[in-house]
Amino acid sequence: MPLVHEALELIRNKEYEAGARVLAEIAEKSPEQRREALGHRAWLIYGMGRLEEAESDWRMYLELEPSDTTVRCMLADCVRRQGRVEDAVRLAIEVLNTDPMSTAALDVLKAVHASQGLEAVPHLLRPTADDVFPTAPLNRSIEMLEATNSGFAGSVHPIVGRWLYSLVRLIRPRTVVETGSWIGYSALCIGQALEDNGGGGHLHSFDVFGNRPGWGSPITGPCEDSFAVASAHAQHANLAHRVTFHRGDSSLTIREVFKDKNACIDLAYIDGDHRLEGVVRDWRVVDELIAEGGLMLLHDTNPDPTGWYGPRYLLEALREKFTDRWHVVTLPTADRTGVALMQKISKSPSRDWQPPFAELLRDRLYLSNISKRIARGPDAKTHKR
Repeated sequence: MPLVHEALELIRNKEYEAGARVLAEIAEKSPEQRREALGHRAWLIYGMGRLEEAESDWRMYLELEPSDTTVRCMLADCVRRQGRVEDAVRLAIEVLNTDPMSTAALDVLKAVHASQGLEAVPHLLRPTADDVFPTAPLNRSIEMLEATNSGFAGSVHPIVGRWLYSLVRLIRPRTVVETGSWIGYSALCIGQALEDNGGGGHLHSFDVFGNRPGWGSPITGPCEDSFAVASAHAQHANLAHRVTFHRGDSSLTIREVFKDKNACIDLAYIDGDHRLEGVVRDWRVVDELIAEGGLMLLHDTNPDPTGWYGPRYLLEALREKFTDRWHVVTLPTADRTGVALMQKISKSPSRDWQPPFAELLRDRLYLSNISKRIARGPDAKTHKR
């Protein structure tokens, strides 16, 4: 029986038709080599312009290996070249739902946009490196906040803020949710990225927005109302049309804002209540609303420098209990607070899960120990919040 490598030798000798016939025979008669033979034959006859046959081979290949995103992108481009634009876009979106960084899928969408002028595609197109990783200030208001350390006892470090900007520029989300607004610095970084992306993206930022006696900002001057401060910062940055601040408990207010919608959130940034109960509530409500393939960011994942145990426990719980629902990657940050990048891979929410009582008690004891350290004075170990 001919082997695949023998067919490839024919192809190397430019005997393309003979090579295609041998590969077809292998695919039909050799189950153990069927997938490999189909893949090679589809690529060969695609290059020969026999698009319908190539499509048939790639579809049979995907029945055997449905997770192969490279072949799915090839199929999408093959379908596009046959003029079936909607099918090509659907196949490319399927790839992006599991691999948001797929260059091949984005290239298919770009080709569709160039040939058909579809309005739904431009926000997915990959920007240039100069667009994504700016060396100049993002925005004068952001620059003013970064120039002072007064807000960073409760805000993300500027390096993290720039990373948030770059991530939003890369993945092109339409609906973004943030829990934990503080003075609105991270919201401005996200909002500026949405503005630079175009396409109508919007951030909803949720916080209880308490009063901060004696506090002010380089933009507003003295102002104790943190909701007024964050709102003024968005106005000053000309980003009020991209960012909406919502006052209230995030786990309740998010439900009110998105009460009649499903799979409506593309990106969520969780940086609000860092107690175990609070962070689990925020995660649970977002888990019900985030789209399959959507991303969630979790800040302050290192307990020791931050003084919070909740985000780390949630991170470990997702890794242990929900591997079929979430992919989790942890990333270090310059200020050692840590961040996690999580992608939802299943439509089913995890609303039935509750952290066990032992972990809730451990969280209370951890916070109690932190409070005692702070009370001992400046010689005690300091924490971010």
